[in-house]
Amino acid sequence: MTTKKLTPESPRWDEFVNALEAALDTWGCDGDAEPNVHRHAKRIMAEMGDIDIPASLASIKNAGGYCDCEILLNVDPGFWALGEISVICDFRAVCSRVRTKVSPAARDRGAPNRLSEKVSAKSAGGLSTL
Repeated sequence: MTTKKLTPESPRWDEFVNALEAALDTWGCDGDAEPNVHRHAKRIMAEMGDIDIPASLASIKNAGGYCDCEILLNVDPGFWALGEISVICDFRAVCSRVRTKVSPAARDRGAPNRLSEKVSAKSAGGLSTL
């Protein structure tokens, strides 16, 4: 059986990120420390089937997805358009290392240079800056 690398250009990307966002809403992000790095992404890809998980994760990491929440923050081209800043803050709060720089790929898509700039605009509403 041939497996395929999952990328934002893949036809099944939306299926993947929708499941990932639901998992993060329920269980949160485990951060980027082994052994749980990409725990939700790995499980979802395995459940989807026909996904080359190691190649997909290598590509995702290269685009700035160092943990499950950063897949949404830095890799998913549609996530910033949602404007769900509180969701971002909730995900980032549990990561073992907070990265404030957005990946070059995300920056090319119009994401702010620093996550804190995006979040601080909403901090008056009870959200903390990163």
